Amino acid sequence: MWRRKPKTKATASNAELKPLLRAVESNRLVLVAANADLVRADLQGVAPLADMLEAQVPENWPPELYDREAMEYALRMLEDTTVFGWSFWYLLKRSENPPQLIGICGFKGRPDAAGSTEISYSIVPQFRNLGFASEAVDRLIHWAFSHQT
Repeated sequence: MWRRKPKTKATASNAELKPLLRAVESNRLVLVAANADLVRADLQGVAPLADMLEAQVPENWPPELYDREAMEYALRMLEDTTVFGWSFWYLLKRSENPPQLIGICGFKGRPDAAGSTEISYSIVPQFRNLGFASEAVDRLIHWAFSHQT
């Protein structure tokens, strides 16, 4: 799980903690499941998103195909709590400190009656052609099969 750590020594009662985020890991990535708070931060801009994820967010965020309309679609979709995990996942490159947001990957909703769903992805240009999208898709396929409906 992904959680903000207090910046100074503090007790749990006065530490400002971010909500616990669902995350899965691959060799080079941490995939953080979108929730309504993350998408709202993303709609507000780079700084609020960076704060929520505790990650570096590139100046050229968001990547192609993940525009304001897609963010608003995700936010509407996430109003249904049963969709959590079946929406977008933020892709963080683990080797950076703090991690670097490099793209987005996710499902276009829960599987249908036949068990099918679509996966989409978009990576910022400076991280393309390095296998990150393939790695994220592979990890999400494993996640999906372990979360069948």
